[in-house]
Amino acid sequence: IVDIGSHTVTQEQELALLDTADLDYESNPEFLTAAMKLSEKLCREALKNTDEIEQVISYLNSLKAADKTFDYRVARDPNGTPTGFLWQTGVMRRDFQLNKDTMFLDRMGKSKCTTGWPLYSTCMLDSEKVVCLASEGFFAKETIEGYAWKLKKTCEMTPGVELSDLKCIFGDGIFDGETLLGILKIEDTCHLLLDQTHLLDPEIGSWPEHFGLVLWTFLKDPLTRMVQTSHERDYCSALEEVRSIVAADPVHVAYVEEKIHKK
Repeated sequence: IVDIGSHTVTQEQELALLDTADLDYESNPEFLTAAMKLSEKLCREALKNTDEIEQVISYLNSLKAADKTFDYRVARDPNGTPTGFLWQTGVMRRDFQLNKDTMFLDRMGKSKCTTGWPLYSTCMLDSEKVVCLASEGFFAKETIEGYAWKLKKTCEMTPGVELSDLKCIFGDGIFDGETLLGILKIEDTCHLLLDQTHLLDPEIGSWPEHFGLVLWTFLKDPLTRMVQTSHERDYCSALEEVRSIVAADPVHVAYVEEKIHKK
């Protein structure tokens, strides 16, 4: 914290970055400001000792005071004990305003999770299909309620963005069901979907698990085409193939219609 003054990113620097029309996140280390790099390092160290959590909060306050485009929230349990930290830079805020329709939620950075405080990123794709962030944070446990809180607070920190603006949310198996949309009260305006890996992967995918090894060998190709195609005609052709394969089993027929096609 004492060293924060020597690593300050000014509001003018942040705004200048936001005005850069051809920002390339892969080659621009400025995507995460110097202050944010220090924040990540400090959080990883401080969370090894819960006595230092208040130091993290003080550090985040210092970042906010030094950079007016930076904002954060602290998650707390019913007893008031901090259970996670969520932050957003000016770059993240602007990206969220521009690319808010489709979100990708997941626990990230497993190499940094040795303390049990996993890193979570709220990701999007920009108009050039480059990954960008709406927010980022550390949380004590991966839960549906935690993801809901994260999305609520990310919108809260972003002027002009409401939960109702979210149209699609992609995630892993923890989102199998509509619980998240119910908590956020956006069941009528947003779709909740599993990503390709958690749909198709033979080891962790929900579709191979449901259909079983034998039937999956016949369904893998048409279901993969349904997921990956960009053309309605190809999708419909693959869907009809899937329907013909499962036609003799009412349970599988219902699954295809309700859990796959309807989604």
